[in-house]
Amino acid sequence: MASADTNQPESPMRRDLIPSSLASVSTDVAHAWRQALRRPGFALAVVLTLGLGIGANTAIFGVFHTVVLSPLPYEDSHELVGLSELHTSGRVRVPSYPTFQDWSDREGDVFERLAFARGAPVTYRTEDKTGFLLGAFVTDGFFELMGVQAELGRVLTADDYRPEAEHAVLLSHRAWSRWFGSDPEILGTVLRVDDQAFTVVGVMSPSFAFPDWGADNDLWMPISQLPPAELVALNQRGFHADSRVVARIRDGGSVQVAQESMDVVAEALAATYPELSAQWTSVQIESLRDLEVRGVRSRLLLLWASALLVLLMCCLNLANLYLVQGSSRRLEYSIRAALGAPRGRVFRQIVTETLVLTLAAGLLGVLLARLSIAWMSSSGFVGLPRITELDLDGTALAFAVVLSAGTAVVFANLSNHHMRRASLNQNLRGGAAGSRRAASILSGVQAAQVGATFALLLGAWLVGETFWKLSQVDPGYDPRNVVVIPIQPPSPAYDEEASAVALYAQLIETLGSLPGVVSVALTNHGPGGTAGAPTPVAIGRIPDRADEALSSYYRTVSSGYFASLGQRVVAGREFSDDDLGAGDGPIVINETVAALLGDAESAIGQTLGVRKAASTRADFGEPLLGRIVGVVADLNVSETGGAPRPMVYVPYTHTPWAQVRLLVRTTDASAATMRALEAGVRSIEPGIPLSGPFVSIQRLEDLRYNQRSDERLNAGLLTGFAAVALALACIGMYGVISFTVTLRQREIGLRMALGDTSRGVATNVVVRAGLITAAGLAVGAVVAASFSSLVASSLFDVNPLDANRYVGVALLLLLLAALAAYVPARRASQLDPAMVLRSE
Repeated sequence: MASADTNQPESPMRRDLIPSSLASVSTDVAHAWRQALRRPGFALAVVLTLGLGIGANTAIFGVFHTVVLSPLPYEDSHELVGLSELHTSGRVRVPSYPTFQDWSDREGDVFERLAFARGAPVTYRTEDKTGFLLGAFVTDGFFELMGVQAELGRVLTADDYRPEAEHAVLLSHRAWSRWFGSDPEILGTVLRVDDQAFTVVGVMSPSFAFPDWGADNDLWMPISQLPPAELVALNQRGFHADSRVVARIRDGGSVQVAQESMDVVAEALAATYPELSAQWTSVQIESLRDLEVRGVRSRLLLLWASALLVLLMCCLNLANLYLVQGSSRRLEYSIRAALGAPRGRVFRQIVTETLVLTLAAGLLGVLLARLSIAWMSSSGFVGLPRITELDLDGTALAFAVVLSAGTAVVFANLSNHHMRRASLNQNLRGGAAGSRRAASILSGVQAAQVGATFALLLGAWLVGETFWKLSQVDPGYDPRNVVVIPIQPPSPAYDEEASAVALYAQLIETLGSLPGVVSVALTNHGPGGTAGAPTPVAIGRIPDRADEALSSYYRTVSSGYFASLGQRVVAGREFSDDDLGAGDGPIVINETVAALLGDAESAIGQTLGVRKAASTRADFGEPLLGRIVGVVADLNVSETGGAPRPMVYVPYTHTPWAQVRLLVRTTDASAATMRALEAGVRSIEPGIPLSGPFVSIQRLEDLRYNQRSDERLNAGLLTGFAAVALALACIGMYGVISFTVTLRQREIGLRMALGDTSRGVATNVVVRAGLITAAGLAVGAVVAASFSSLVASSLFDVNPLDANRYVGVALLLLLLAALAAYVPARRASQLDPAMVLRSE
């Protein structure tokens, strides 16, 4: 519609300064603003509803773009690949250091360079503090290969690898800021790392923390500076643990060519070392970016799909709002058309009004997305790689703008199409036919909304039930009131096995005498999870390397370990104090290993051979032959990440590890008890670090809870999305029924005049709402069932096609639909037929 001053002469100055098109746009914007002020409820509903959808999608897109789509922050990162050995059965293992050296010697034609990193937990000391960090001992050229430079100081260079060079250490940005207070004078500071003096030569940028050992790396040191005992283990061809091999493909090369060349090398090594690599005849090459996101891609896609469903719900609700508004303003548009306003001019005004609201919603969405990303960046349990890089960058902002503008165009076209469906005469007479079409469209939109809500609710139910079942499952031991104390004895005082064993025995005795302590046990790894490298197992003899297909996880424990932990002994007995000093190592196995020997009872007394697996000891890989004295119950599959894992237990004195865990069962695992335990440890050896990653004293129940952070986050976000979708569906249903009742006033008045009762009218309204909901439920059930196979692998003891869950969600939505229809139905039942017919 032309502005009110279209017939007034326009000054030459105005024509010169402001082009007519710009003036027209400003008029449209001013008119759109006035319309928003006239209908504040409608405007607020649009901005809040769409802002929520845009915010959720922009946040998830920002995370997905940063973590999955963006190249790694390294020079020519697309050329970087990770290498692993591949068994003919499809199993994968990290290569040993000698294998890496063979690869480096033979593959100069396809790779510019290869680098090796060995991970190790280390203790550090300065003049005023002691702590525990994760370190990577890397080969020469590691940083040149990665294409990164230090933010402060320098990276490791070839000079740092010379035998006579001073020991150099490079800090991660996280370690520098968290443990050293971002000290700008850190360069040149001497740290004692495992009791060796290292000089800090640089600090890396926040975006570099490779390799990932389950937590960000903290330190980098030359591999030649590994402690002597670890160097002995590292140089064994059979040592496959805690390492990464990364390479850069030469310019013009490809992964396929590198794969073919490396397979030839692998086959040659398998022939040269058949006892170690008999069937490891191939090499798995993956881009470094794919390796970084392997565990989170499907999880982020699930969350993004949920966010898109929320956006769909928001758009469906907006479709309801715009159809209702279009019907209420049909007369206005028709009058403007009758006065000569071109359809294009009217459409432009509709676009402007819609664009103003959607851009406001986009700004709100960007604010919500920024707050969400800030929360995810600061949350310790999110567990995303590249978490420090999360930001609302230009790509994510462009995504929000496109989403807002696209939504504006879609709804402007929807309003325009709805306005043009009826003739001018129909509109001026009231547009009953058009209104009925609007009601039909609204019903279809609402059915789609119900279907999307059904799918989201069912997904949230499945994921939530999975998390609940994982938290309620019996792990196979009793974690209540158990405190875990990681023990990392300082080097070199406890490098000798006898010194370490004496320290462990003293710790067990001293802590066991503290008030409130029931028992103390020791193990090299906690009861849950699959930490540690599998070791070959043979029945009745020493295993050779060809026995690797029969392998077991290797656990060293103290006497009374199983009783203290509450793990059931199925047959035989557990270790006694006498077993700790026995010459021939007695062995305890779990039920999975016993099944290979017949059963638990028949396994007792048989001889089993394993190989020692303490990577920090010079006897790594040496044989250990012992008699089976006991069989213990398997840990629950929820503790081992899948099927029950074979476990072999030996006395800790026969293969003492340099890092162990004390499991202290108490009467009350309170903060006071934990402080007393910490004081007890420090009274024996003050140099044991008890602060930093992986060394803090914690309750076993808390450790198990934190291990479920991924499932907890998924369940929380999906539940939040489902709750939003449910609220939108209820609001939409209420709006549709209210609008439909308004359109059917004449019909309802006639029915009541002809004898229909108020209850009959109300029932009719509720039944219509039920039919719309039932149609949406049918569509939602089909969609949910078709995607059930995609989520089945993420569930635990939950059948995604269980009919009871489908019925439960359907009944909930039907009940809420009835409640949403109650007020409109009550209003319809109270209409005065005489007044309605008189108004007609």
